Amino acid sequence: MNFERIVQKLRRDSLFLLASRIYDGSRRAWLTRRRRARWQTDGAGIGTEEAADAFSPRAAMRLWPGAADRSWVTTAASRWPELHAEAARRAAAAAEGRFDLLGSGELSVLDARGRIRWQDDFKSNTPFPADVLYLDVPVRLPQDGSDIKVPWELSRFQHVFAFLWTDPQRYRDVFVRQWEDWLRANPTARGVNWACTMDVALRAISWTAALAA
Repeated sequence: MNFERIVQKLRRDSLFLLASRIYDGSRRAWLTRRRRARWQTDGAGIGTEEAADAFSPRAAMRLWPGAADRSWVTTAASRWPELHAEAARRAAAAAEGRFDLLGSGELSVLDARGRIRWQDDFKSNTPFPADVLYLDVPVRLPQDGSDIKVPWELSRFQHVFAFLWTDPQRYRDVFVRQWEDWLRANPTARGVNWACTMDVALRAISWTAALAA
């Protein structure tokens, strides 16, 4: 910042406001450096087994009391036939790795090995980098048409609510398989699916709801 711009800012803003902005900017930069140092330390992070233990059914039940009572599932189809039929269709599709997200139309998100492409914008067929610190994930890629919200939306795991509402016993193993695959594909603080804290929180809600049930 050159001297003339500093003078202009002092004329436009109060000295207190300018100092506050400088302080806030400096604090954000310090926090970023601190987070970067923490996650770049050898051995930092949470392993797949540790994450699975942290999200145990017993812990989830404390967040979702009564969620294991599935007595209403047997009457859901008769009480809400159209909604239930649509949920059942979406649950079956999600179990096979097919999703309709953000206007994509129903598409398979499986790779050649049959695993879900958790880090990809499958609408534009664009992969986001998987092995980078979450602070360094690019929001935009050089490829035209890529959208970071697509892998975020997929990794929210909101399809588990269709599993729970229609046939939780049938889809229990499907959820566990997808959950464990996600943990292997997305190490803590690495890749696109750790870059947005809101999506991390939404994913935790989905996981704990499924585990509690």
